[in-house]
Amino acid sequence: MAPPRRLGNLRHTRSSWPRAIPDRSSPSSPDELREAVTRALHQWEMSRAQAAVDPAELLERATSLLPRNDRQSHHQGISVTVGVSGGPRQSVLRPARLEDPLLAERLQELALFGPSKFFTARRATDHRVTGPTLEVSQERGASFSLDELGAVRVTVPLDSDGRSVPHALVEEDVAAAIRTGLQFASTILEQVDPTRALRQVVPVVTIQGANYQPWMKRREVERSTGGMTMRMGNETLPVTHLTPPERSRAALTQELDGLVEDLTALLRRAYRTDW
Repeated sequence: MAPPRRLGNLRHTRSSWPRAIPDRSSPSSPDELREAVTRALHQWEMSRAQAAVDPAELLERATSLLPRNDRQSHHQGISVTVGVSGGPRQSVLRPARLEDPLLAERLQELALFGPSKFFTARRATDHRVTGPTLEVSQERGASFSLDELGAVRVTVPLDSDGRSVPHALVEEDVAAAIRTGLQFASTILEQVDPTRALRQVVPVVTIQGANYQPWMKRREVERSTGGMTMRMGNETLPVTHLTPPERSRAALTQELDGLVEDLTALLRRAYRTDW
């Protein structure tokens, strides 16, 4: 055992590192203190190694989640697709777990009955693993996907029965679909990454299947007498994202209202381009 003077010096060293060593209990010997310091240094080095977040890379990955969106692409009805990528870039799902049928069943259950449900029990559901990605889909458009890096794509149909095509894009319906997509993406992340290794996220959004429908608020649709100005926009709708694109993962829940409002406004702006 070290002499009392040396032990005092070690205790002084401990007090000078208040953030490195959680003060859950006081080491009872110099050896325990040395072990605690070594462990804290290792944790600090590991956190620094994983701390780098590349917003451009996150945005590129989030954008790649979205389907092609031009007039040469076929879409069943009109839908809103939300993509969310997380960082720092790292694997949060082992390949074996991604292929586990229990994972697909659990996520499908959340899509059917969870707080942000958007699947219906009236339609058949299918799931498959393609490369590093699990895809779960229903007939006539509703779907979601998840990959080994924790990137999530959620597609929410805007037409309630999957057959009729809306004569207008109702802003409140679009906003509700964006909200559902962000909430469900957050739900999936909590399932596969409960320790929140992915601390930052980049959300993106787009619309598929809408070509001529005007963008209107519900009150405008209710007041219209049938005459609507048809949209004559770009063949390809740009991917909508925030500036800067990244947000803390907590924003998916704590700042959800603001995210929905901003993404809806940006999507409206993009959709109305070149009228």
